[in-house]
Amino acid sequence: MTLDITVNNVTVTASDTDALVYEKGLATGSSPLDGSQIFDGAITPAGGTGPYTYTLTSPAAGSYGNLVLNADGTYTYTLTQTYDGATANNGITTEQDKDSFTYTVTDAHGNTTTGTILVDIVDDVPIVFDKTDLYFANSGTVSGTGVFDYTVGADVHTTYSSLDSDFAAITLTGTVAGNAITSPTVTWASETSTTAVFNISFSYLTGGVTTQETGTLTFDKVAGTYTVDLADPINSVTVLTTSGASAFDGYNSNGTPDTSGPADVVVAQLDTNFFVQFTADKPTSGANGVPLTATGGPGSATAYAAGDLFHAADTEVFANNANVGTGSGTIQRGEVVDMNFYTSDPGANTNNAADAQVSAVYFKVEQLGAGEDFVVVLKLLDPDTNQITTRAVVVDYADIYLAGQSNPYNINYGSADGVVIIESNDYNINPGENYVITGMQLLTSTEGITGSGIDLNKATGDTGGSSGTEAFTSDNDVIKFTDIGFVTATTTPQNADLTFDVTVKDADGDTSTAQQLDVHVVNGVTYTGTADAETMQGTANDDTLNGNGGNDILEGFAGADTLNGGDGNDLLIGGLGHDTLTGGAGADTFKLDHLELSIKDLITDYNGADGDKIDLTALFQTGGADVTDFVKYDAGTGILSVDTDGTGNGATFVEVAELTPHPAAHTINILYDDGIHAQPQTTTV
Repeated sequence: MTLDITVNNVTVTASDTDALVYEKGLATGSSPLDGSQIFDGAITPAGGTGPYTYTLTSPAAGSYGNLVLNADGTYTYTLTQTYDGATANNGITTEQDKDSFTYTVTDAHGNTTTGTILVDIVDDVPIVFDKTDLYFANSGTVSGTGVFDYTVGADVHTTYSSLDSDFAAITLTGTVAGNAITSPTVTWASETSTTAVFNISFSYLTGGVTTQETGTLTFDKVAGTYTVDLADPINSVTVLTTSGASAFDGYNSNGTPDTSGPADVVVAQLDTNFFVQFTADKPTSGANGVPLTATGGPGSATAYAAGDLFHAADTEVFANNANVGTGSGTIQRGEVVDMNFYTSDPGANTNNAADAQVSAVYFKVEQLGAGEDFVVVLKLLDPDTNQITTRAVVVDYADIYLAGQSNPYNINYGSADGVVIIESNDYNINPGENYVITGMQLLTSTEGITGSGIDLNKATGDTGGSSGTEAFTSDNDVIKFTDIGFVTATTTPQNADLTFDVTVKDADGDTSTAQQLDVHVVNGVTYTGTADAETMQGTANDDTLNGNGGNDILEGFAGADTLNGGDGNDLLIGGLGHDTLTGGAGADTFKLDHLELSIKDLITDYNGADGDKIDLTALFQTGGADVTDFVKYDAGTGILSVDTDGTGNGATFVEVAELTPHPAAHTINILYDDGIHAQPQTTTV
């Protein structure tokens, strides 16, 4: 008998599935802790005899996450940090084999095999969840806040700079009164994990004058908002010129008309309510000579100080559409041309106080030799306190825009050799000052008068303010003034439409879809939106806000406002005042805040079946008590009332809204704060 024994070789094998995890599921990701950062898999053994045992032969902590290998061969990989590859805008990419873990499988007879679990990581990218365009008033504090809710995703910045920002370069375009803005800039100013601030600047042309506007664009990363804050209202200014005057009337010193040309007094009418009265002084010599002096303020006859004016002997003045000067048509050594501004014709009476005001002036000059200069003494009034003073401005040759050079006001030189511009920040040299110009004097030489004036900064706009002083000089300059421009202090607000193109950027270079934020700075109290989602913020007046399409946020603030949501799921916040709220189509939310507790708003189209809600979260906290002790609704009158202390005492209920037509009871969806949960709670009354 023969016994045959056959011994077979046993080969144990094992297979596994590569782990695929997503950075977006990290706590800092674009979809935090949604489970996509975790992968569950299993090792599948074959070829041996079970039961099998599984041993992890590499550390459980990988480069980017941790692996847990269970006794039954199942495993869980949890991503704990991002993989930061090359900084590039390459979108959602899968980074292959960025973590690896080795293991051994052993069968019941001790046969073994090894394997490797590889981990692929899907990159996260920035996402903009929600945004609104913005409407706010071109008056008072020129500022508004819209929605910009975003995340950079898992690849967050750890430090911030202009290069390491949540935002790629932001660009600005737009119009003011239909004219394209010029020189727009948006520059990074500062940034933290909660806030990013950009400085904005642009210029706009109105009334023939280019005005520079500045401000800030601030992103609140926590609240999911952006705020545009402009330094000044956007205004249309009026520029009146002697070259455009409709009449020049000459007078003798006794008040009789003088049509011979130069006269003791000349009055130019530049507009229906703007007149310039010209007189002139000239030093004389001899026994009864009258020298040039500086008097009227804290100075002395031979020393100028702020508050003084220059004086000499009366002489004739010459003024027409082509020329302003003394009787010679020019201003020569020691001569003074004096001007006062009026809202009505002053005639020859030089004792009337000036009552017209301008904020800036410019001069076109001829017969200008190299190195020549002159002095402008501004007569100033603080309209808030009625304080008056004078300040001298020294204009050097280098301060003059010479013919052939561009000038910021786009003034046509014509035959002039140059242009000089003096703006508000050239004479309001101290913080908080608000002077305006009510008149001025022109001199080419201060003769022997000592003293100094403001050293004019040739530049204009926000960065063109003057500072420092310059001493007076005595010289023989002869200058001809061919035109004088007056920028009126009374301005008219203009509509401005600004567009910011914004792209969010993460730390490894990925970017979001480009976003367009349309910002409308509105003159008036009626806003009309588009089909886009918009935030509209009213004024203290009686505003009308029309959202039209889109999911809009309408905030009336003070005043008796009319808010019309239109299509979309809108949020209507009346604010302080007796407001009328119409949601329109869609599931709308009518929010009554604490400022309205004693004011009854009118809600005209509440429809619970459409998903409409009334938000009372700002009015009370129940603290877990029965909400019916805090709010009640009378279907007969349509009145919604609130008791903030929750005693349920009918005498302490305050009417906060009237709903018309009157919905049935138990159809009013209420949002309220129970003081326990982070999110508003809901009930029906």
